[in-house]
Amino acid sequence: MAQRMSCAGCRRVMAIPLTREHIFPVWLRNRVQSTGGLFYRFDENGAIARQHDLDAYKVKRFCGECNNGWMERIDIDAEPILKQLLDDQTVLIATSLSQDEKLKLARWAAKTSYVILAMETDL
Repeated sequence: MAQRMSCAGCRRVMAIPLTREHIFPVWLRNRVQSTGGLFYRFDENGAIARQHDLDAYKVKRFCGECNNGWMERIDIDAEPILKQLLDDQTVLIATSLSQDEKLKLARWAAKTSYVILAMETDL
């Protein structure tokens, strides 16, 4: 019998395997990897505990409906804003973004933080 796990996104108990969610979307991973693209996790003393290639940095805690639904929509909504901020290489000031853009970035940051937390803890 398959192990039953709950999705960290919707909390439904799933009898089917959970999907692998990339911590960062493909376009961002490609962009960052061109400059070295490693992600570091630190221990409580500030020493490097683990080093990840961003392409392999995934968490298997979300069902397909969450991964390919609301989580993907958040990434898609934030992509043009993040690209513009990365391309402009300017200092970000609160007045340079509309309220809608601020909300989209806040959702993306919260979702990304939650996915990392889901990987590192038992939510």
